Amino acid sequence: MLDRDPVAGFTVVDVVDEPAADVDDAGLDEWLDEVMTRIALEDADTVAVASSPALGQRVVQRLAWRLEGPRVDLLVAPSIGDVAGPRVSMRMAADLPLLHLDEPHLTGPKRAIKRSLDILFGVGLFILFLPFLIVGGIGTKLTSRGPIFYTQERVGRGGQLIRVLKLRTMRVGADQEREAIIGLPDGDIAARYKADPRITGFGRFLRRWSIDEMPQVVNVVWGSMSLVGPRPVLVDELPLFGDADHRRHLTKPGLTGLWQVSGRKSVDWEERMRLDLDYVEHWSPALDLVIVAKTVKAVLVGDGAY
Repeated sequence: MLDRDPVAGFTVVDVVDEPAADVDDAGLDEWLDEVMTRIALEDADTVAVASSPALGQRVVQRLAWRLEGPRVDLLVAPSIGDVAGPRVSMRMAADLPLLHLDEPHLTGPKRAIKRSLDILFGVGLFILFLPFLIVGGIGTKLTSRGPIFYTQERVGRGGQLIRVLKLRTMRVGADQEREAIIGLPDGDIAARYKADPRITGFGRFLRRWSIDEMPQVVNVVWGSMSLVGPRPVLVDELPLFGDADHRRHLTKPGLTGLWQVSGRKSVDWEERMRLDLDYVEHWSPALDLVIVAKTVKAVLVGDGAY
């Protein structure tokens, strides 16, 4: 019907059969790979999903996640439009009511509001943090050999690499020892961090009160980070990401985030990813303010910090 109605503005370039109704995760990944290959071959800019018992919430949601990076629009029949809540808007095409799933990224006024809050709070926090940074810098210099500040390459918005600024809390050369001592994130990583021998005595004090992360307000003011968002991950943690986890990079990484006010390092990797994706999906200025308020409480009580 879309192809027969020139007013609709669509040209059908390919048709992909639906997956089996009982498709498992591996089979679904293969089907999604085929869809993405067809899109690339045809240079398609829209995917329309017809109503079908096999195309339930799980399948359409996974398809929506795959399409977020390539900037391909997704239109679905109303009967399966319960996959994205507030990101759904109605569009008419060839007299058919189709639901458009918007990608959860900040545009226009939302981006301006978030950036304004970042600058306002970033400058204010820098002034507030300055005495702590001076004391922390002097203490770092007097208690261990090496520079006061430490920069580390992390993954920013869109997968771009950024340099994150921190007060140094570990001995010089700690990065080269990370894999041998800490390894990659898993269910036991929290215990290994607590006993990390690379952290200096004064560094543990800085971490206990999150003073080591205060220099990142500079990243916030510069624009490579936001005040609130998913915490920036290490490059060598990317292989651990599942199919949907890369969606956390649709927004800038944050100085604090939803997982930090939910237990910080005591939260396991899977729960951290879930909280980050929830934030990306449901961002609002009010949510940012709530997270900031909860961060103050978490820092004061040292919840999950070590």
